[in-house]
Amino acid sequence: MKTKRAAAKRIKSGKKIKKIKAKRKISKRQSSDNVAKKSETIRQAIKKSKDDFAEKKGNIKIKIFGVGGGGCSIIKHISEIIPRSNHITFTAVNTDLQSLEGMPKTVKTLVLGRNVTNGLGCGMNPDLGQEIAHNNRELIQKEIEKSDFCIIISTLGGGTGSGMSPIFAQVIKAVKKPSLGIFTLPFEFEGEKRRKIATNSFENIEANLSATIVIPNENIFKVIDPKTGIKESFHTINKNLAYSLKGLLDTIYEPGLINVDYADFMTTMEGFGKLAYTNSIEGERKDLVRIMEKLLLNPLVKYGIRDGATKEVIDPERILFNISGPSDLKVSEINKIAIDISAPNLKSKIIFGISLKGRNNLIRTTLLIVGHRKGKDGIKIKNMAKGLGIFNEELQEQKDETSITAEKDKKQKEKKKKVKKEKIPIVAENKIPEQEEVDMKKFAKKETVRRNALESKKEQEEKVKKEIQEEEEKWDVPAFLRIKKEK
Repeated sequence: MKTKRAAAKRIKSGKKIKKIKAKRKISKRQSSDNVAKKSETIRQAIKKSKDDFAEKKGNIKIKIFGVGGGGCSIIKHISEIIPRSNHITFTAVNTDLQSLEGMPKTVKTLVLGRNVTNGLGCGMNPDLGQEIAHNNRELIQKEIEKSDFCIIISTLGGGTGSGMSPIFAQVIKAVKKPSLGIFTLPFEFEGEKRRKIATNSFENIEANLSATIVIPNENIFKVIDPKTGIKESFHTINKNLAYSLKGLLDTIYEPGLINVDYADFMTTMEGFGKLAYTNSIEGERKDLVRIMEKLLLNPLVKYGIRDGATKEVIDPERILFNISGPSDLKVSEINKIAIDISAPNLKSKIIFGISLKGRNNLIRTTLLIVGHRKGKDGIKIKNMAKGLGIFNEELQEQKDETSITAEKDKKQKEKKKKVKKEKIPIVAENKIPEQEEVDMKKFAKKETVRRNALESKKEQEEKVKKEIQEEEEKWDVPAFLRIKKEK
């Protein structure tokens, strides 16, 4: 009987164990299913966020305007390097029909003032260019309103670009669009008239754009051989400019490990009347030192970010940079780039991004710096006169006035020092002879002696009065007290 009972117990316990195991298997399956569902939900959420991000970035529309003959020529080269898409468009604006004929299909052409110039240029008459742009203000506004961010490119010194660009800048500010202006200034051999036209035009532009980049044509000799042909020389400038812009636009549109989105870009470009420095350099990761040297020294632009790099330096307010490299990009490499950019500018607002692409050994760093000319609240083109060799009458007059006032102040200070050293003050402009000076000294001595005698006489009188008063007080005391005191 006992053995049967024990066997029955074993069977029951075995059944219980099987049930428990079966329940555990079911719970494991359920938990694995739940994990799979959760991971799928996470994957879907990530995919959706990426799609939303791409959609948002894709909806950001950037318009690049080339204004005038030179500006149209520049965006023609840029459009070959930066392909047109739904979010980046190019528009060539000019009065000269002939200059627009060779434009590629990717560039939209906008002819203004056809009735005024009969399809010709403005002939170095910026007033005419300004009048044409003003009369077509509504058309210009419609083109600008279609964008989220505007870039204006023009060569100043002629009639169309110098006259129209200030109107474009005014419209951009009126519709409150962030903007970047890229302007070239004439060669020295082009004469004083062209330089003055460029100067006046830039003064009317800079305050109405978020930031401006200035490229003196003279700086082309820093990057090319003087024997190089003029066409190839301009192509070098356009190529450099195109790659810098491409790096900047790629930063806005391409997703990365650490994204730089449009809000970051807007923060960097906030405000009006600032200077900008942009550059984008690619190279092998082993040449990181050389990449950083090139990145921080763009010889073409007028204003740099390092003392001695150019004649005038930008004081950075906001810095945006993006590092694009291989998937095995090292922290030490990122740290090297970041320190070189940010270490001298820790007071600035700094935004950065990181993009990882493939397994090649190339690293591209794109940099955008926005600020003011160092030591000043703003930039005035008149201050460029010295660096560009521009003869500016107003600037010369200001210098003359300041030098005259400085000399006057110096003379007055020297005069005051001499007066302090003299023992006797000089009255008005009449000089006192040395003999008179001695006599006055004697008189001063006598006066001090007389004053001392009077003072001593007063002291004696006060002393006598005091003694009499003490005697009177003494006799007012009762006799028996007086005797005791005397004893």
